[in-house]
Amino acid sequence: MSLALAIVLFLGGLVALVVGGDGMVRGAAKAAHISGISPLVVGLTVVAFGTSAPELAVSLTSGLADMAPLAVGNVVGSNIFNILLILGISALLQRMTVETRLVRVDLPIMIGAFVLLLLLALDGGLSQGDGLLLCALLALYVGLTVLGAQRERKARLASVEQATEDEEEALGRMDLALSVLGLLCVGIAWQQGAFSGFKAGGLAAALAAYLAFAALAAAGRAPMATAIAMFVAGLGVVVLSADAMVTGAAGLARMLGMSETVIGLTIVAAGTSLPELVTSVAAARQGEADIAVGNVVGSNIFNVLCICGITSAIVPLPVDPALLRFDVAVMIGAAVALWPLVARTKAIGRGAGIAMLLGFAGYMTAILLRG
Repeated sequence: MSLALAIVLFLGGLVALVVGGDGMVRGAAKAAHISGISPLVVGLTVVAFGTSAPELAVSLTSGLADMAPLAVGNVVGSNIFNILLILGISALLQRMTVETRLVRVDLPIMIGAFVLLLLLALDGGLSQGDGLLLCALLALYVGLTVLGAQRERKARLASVEQATEDEEEALGRMDLALSVLGLLCVGIAWQQGAFSGFKAGGLAAALAAYLAFAALAAAGRAPMATAIAMFVAGLGVVVLSADAMVTGAAGLARMLGMSETVIGLTIVAAGTSLPELVTSVAAARQGEADIAVGNVVGSNIFNVLCICGITSAIVPLPVDPALLRFDVAVMIGAAVALWPLVARTKAIGRGAGIAMLLGFAGYMTAILLRG
């Protein structure tokens, strides 16, 4: 595979992954809000799972393709992107107040999940037993969150899509444009023999289905049915586009002489974090700080417990010692620094946002210099 073809396939998988993640988030959030679930719980569970789906698809595909460094690097890199970049940008747009539950429960759980990942990987990797433990903790976390939600007063039905009709139309046009671009790139890769025709055809069908159901949802037809259909079609797009993206990323790593770990920490992590970026920034602009912050915290918890758990339960994942010494340490440090800040002020202001972005710039500089 040539460098140009690897870039084309990676780009096609990336843009289709963004569309698929958008489909999962929009569909799941619509269904959850129709059911009367609170905004914070939606951010911590439904939206967090939907936005973590690209990371899960990429990590699982990488693990099965014997590219474990990319799988683990993707999780760690995405978590760092979520805290430093996404919360930083969201805080610059609007000061975000944070609910007490997030400070007392979910942030400590996120830090605990990060530390647990470090401890489990100290022996050189994540075994299938480690994966089953992480999956069990994920089930416990989701169960407790849902039980807590049932005790909440359903005082309001907020939506992650508090957009106007014009904004909905703009989002639909963006999804359509990205779908066309993604299929064009994947089609070129298929013609050049870098991607199978069966997978390319499945991706085209899933994208078409999502766009059709999104149009029905915009027209207000069968709200719950179309919401579920959007989620399912988006899931199909995520799975197939992740395959294309990982194949392209592997080609890029070989051509550019970069390790799979660095590719996972940078290019792949940035790509799979786009759904979190879009969701949190949109929520922050619309004044839904609960969803913006809850999405990031919940997504990070899912990244460790769900993605590392499911992937390592299926195939053991070796972990690069350098990843533990530096990148996992940065991930834990960023989370530990965030907790007292939020606990003291119950908010994330513009000053904190600037500090986060500076920290992210420093981290990326260190990664690139490391090569």
